[in-house]
Amino acid sequence: MKALSLMVVVVLLSACFAFADDPENVLVYTDCYVYSSAVVSALSSLGWPTSDVYYADYTGFNSAIAGGTEWDIIATEAYYWYSFSYWGGNLDNYVNGDYGGTGMAVVSTFEMDDYSSHSLWEDMGADWAGDIYYSTYSVYVWDDTHDIFNEPNVLAGPFNCNEQNYVDCGDKHDGLDSKRIGVEVAGYTSDEQSGQGMICIGEYNSEDELGPTVLATLCTDMMSDQTTAVQLWENMLYYVWNYDVTQNVQPASLGVIKAMYQ
Repeated sequence: MKALSLMVVVVLLSACFAFADDPENVLVYTDCYVYSSAVVSALSSLGWPTSDVYYADYTGFNSAIAGGTEWDIIATEAYYWYSFSYWGGNLDNYVNGDYGGTGMAVVSTFEMDDYSSHSLWEDMGADWAGDIYYSTYSVYVWDDTHDIFNEPNVLAGPFNCNEQNYVDCGDKHDGLDSKRIGVEVAGYTSDEQSGQGMICIGEYNSEDELGPTVLATLCTDMMSDQTTAVQLWENMLYYVWNYDVTQNVQPASLGVIKAMYQ
């Protein structure tokens, strides 16, 4: 009976974070220099709303985070302007559930190194490890079986990023066991190595009901294949919205659930 009850609870948690309907409230900040916004193209391809997109308007975006809307997903594609100081604090509050909404976020920025001790990264399950400066580089998929590289598009990588006149080209990090357990699924090296991660999933925290996050510190505006850049954004957005808690629930959180039925 206890095992059956545990199964019911996990199924209910899954229902909370694997939504059948598309999100209604999606907030986006984007500032691209080379190509048009990959995240907006991805939203359009998914059939998701694009009415709350702030193009290089970092003050407006910051106000919108805390403006009273319970956002389903917040995404940043911040590659050109030094904007993090304007919205980083409010975004951290959002991922911690302070403004309602799901806490789900996909954050892509080059400024992790400038604010390496900011609590947002830890709250997303990541710890800054190094900068990528004025460089052409590739980001390698470390776990090609992971859902984030298979739905709705199959992406084998590597993702090739050309310098494209950007100076600060990205950041590397380690997964961290914090409010969310950070799992690095792609990085700067061809095989998984400490301090070389560039796409970190912050697993859903069921104890605090904090939605999953993705921290992607590669610059998709630098990717030589923009079709792949859009598809990567599609996958990252789709992954957090359709997160399967039965497959990815934090071990610590499962312990809490089990204790309820012992």
